[in-house]
Amino acid sequence: MRNYLNPAFQPLNNFYLGFPVLGYSQFNVGNNSLTLKDFAYNDASGNPIWFMNKNGNKDKFFNVLKPSLLFQTNFQINILDVGLRTGKAYWSFSLTEKAESQIGLPRDLMKLLLYGTPDKDQNTYDFTTLGADATLYTEAALGYSRKVNKKLSVGGKLKLLLGTANVSTSLNDLKLNAGMEEWRLVGNGSINYSSPVDLNGNSFKTFDPNTDLTVNRWLKPSGMGGGIDLGAVYKVVDGLTVSAAVTDLGFIRWSKNLKRMNFSADAKFSGLDYTVKIKTVDDFKDFADSVFNTIKDSKKDSITSNSTYTTYTSPKLNIGVEYAVLRNKLSFGLLSRTMFHQSLPYEELTASINGRPIDWFNMSLSYSVLNGRMSNIGAGLGLRTGFIHWFLSADYIPVKYATVDMTSASLQANTPVPYSTKGVNLALGINFVFGNRLDEDGDGVIDRKDKCPDTPRGVIVDKCGCPVDAESIGDPDYMLKSRIRPTKPNEK
Repeated sequence: MRNYLNPAFQPLNNFYLGFPVLGYSQFNVGNNSLTLKDFAYNDASGNPIWFMNKNGNKDKFFNVLKPSLLFQTNFQINILDVGLRTGKAYWSFSLTEKAESQIGLPRDLMKLLLYGTPDKDQNTYDFTTLGADATLYTEAALGYSRKVNKKLSVGGKLKLLLGTANVSTSLNDLKLNAGMEEWRLVGNGSINYSSPVDLNGNSFKTFDPNTDLTVNRWLKPSGMGGGIDLGAVYKVVDGLTVSAAVTDLGFIRWSKNLKRMNFSADAKFSGLDYTVKIKTVDDFKDFADSVFNTIKDSKKDSITSNSTYTTYTSPKLNIGVEYAVLRNKLSFGLLSRTMFHQSLPYEELTASINGRPIDWFNMSLSYSVLNGRMSNIGAGLGLRTGFIHWFLSADYIPVKYATVDMTSASLQANTPVPYSTKGVNLALGINFVFGNRLDEDGDGVIDRKDKCPDTPRGVIVDKCGCPVDAESIGDPDYMLKSRIRPTKPNEK
């Protein structure tokens, strides 16, 4: 699992083969700003209210928002996953089905919805970060890691990306200037589409499962691209390890069933009350309809079917530090993860305690700070039974819960719901593993049984991996020999 975060990390076993689908499956959903308690909470009298209530605090809600409110989901299933050690190197190959989506809502949009247009003359809102990107693709990755020396390991993965479907937006500029006389929306960008399902002309055709869901249609890629992961691990001193990696640097060039709507908006709205406030869903729907109708009527839009376009996977920067004690049976770790979407960071910081008391069992407990918000714990468990290894991990497990009264005519219960978490992250895996015989100092005793793991090369050791002390005087034989000056032939 560490290899997904940093390709320089090598598995302990000499060979592994992932179960189809269950070799490694992962699901993540979350956002960078909001939790349930930002929407609903108890007032001074203990009564549940939401933030738009007259006794609520919409200023507090607005202040927790990042410059762009980013919602993201990631899902992956391994089709094939295999790895093999060859000396100091480790090779791996994986075939993975992935789905990623991100929706960005600019903070200024929430400002308009919450506060309206308080200035009579001029109110400016920047909506440039408004957008969405949903991609389904297959990733074929060839990985290589090598121990350069006892301290440094490096690794990387080359990836072939086969795009199945994509819907994305790209805004170069989108701003709203609102005043008493008129509102003016100015900007330009594009909406892109590519998938095995063709569109009929300039509009969506009726979906036909008999033709649009055929296996042959969906096995043919709608786009192709490439990607790379790079990482390094360095042992500073005995027990202290630092690591850094950049993963998911990639792109897909889309070329099948293309639809691309380029737009350049310069829409004016007049006759609006400058004190307008959007208070209900219907208010927002009416406003949105008027905006899009005005853009449509401007006749500055164009739909093309022959121009390819490129999307980029969301790169991630992972920086970690780990300190191990008790011969690596216990360690303390700190991991910083940053995901980028349209140059905007999605950040988390995780501290962990990791236990490896025996070679067939390990576990981890963690605590995460996600975009500056706390109250999220995590746990991981690894278990080897014979030649099968199992693991399960979860991040962002809520520390606090709220209870919702589900009382009805046939049921009386309070249901706990997550209250202080921004997301959920789950991963599980089942793999065949063979040959856990890692021997870093090359003395013939594997690391998990080696009580002296840093023995110099060529030194004779006992069954515990420690240098032989035949005379039991406290100094190994090889050290005594190095201290004795050879006698010259003419010396007595």
